[in-house]
Amino acid sequence: MTIWYDILFIVNLVSKNLQSKDMCINMVIAQLKGLLSFFETHRENGFENAFISAKEIASKMDVEPKFREKRTRRKKNNLMKILRMKLLNHLKSHLELIIFYIL
Repeated sequence: MTIWYDILFIVNLVSKNLQSKDMCINMVIAQLKGLLSFFETHRENGFENAFISAKEIASKMDVEPKFREKRTRRKKNNLMKILRMKLLNHLKSHLELIIFYIL
């Protein structure tokens, strides 16, 4: 909730400033650079800040700040990968036999 509020607030603020009648191109560039820098910093540490604010909200509401653990995903065995490994093992064994007979 707080993540969307921050993003919408900044975008709305820049949008309203860009819609003014007397807007200098330098101000437009400055506004857009500020918006880009906000998104860059938000990408780096936005989740951590949202996590901290969610914990604070939960503690104010006297609720235990318990978050689900992310489930580990297991990759399914790919049939092509299995066939490729079997083929390589088969070729390796034949190559060893050929080398053995040559020497």
